[in-house]
Amino acid sequence: MGQEKIYLVYDFEELCGAFSSLKKAKEAVAEHISYIKKYTSEKAKRLGLGEAVFEVFEDCGQRRWVYALLAKSKNNGGDLHRRKIVICEYKKDTYCSSIKRLVEQQNAENQ
Repeated sequence: MGQEKIYLVYDFEELCGAFSSLKKAKEAVAEHISYIKKYTSEKAKRLGLGEAVFEVFEDCGQRRWVYALLAKSKNNGGDLHRRKIVICEYKKDTYCSSIKRLVEQQNAENQ
């Protein structure tokens, strides 16, 4: 039986979804970033902070893709908002955690 992969999109404030392909997960990240930009721009104007400018950084790994979003005020360069969004690849119906890896590593070292 082959292990089907799933892709979780998480932004460290909320789980944004589980997807059947990396392509769909990346599309969800792009949509999520567009909502964050819209919300941040509107809030900055409402609070009198001026226009927001955005920088998006991408770091691709083997089973993890990280997107960092930075919003700054165009007027003074002040930091308005930061967000970190991650796509994680997992095998469906498989338990995987960092604590499990740490315990297994400790067991291996103690043998």
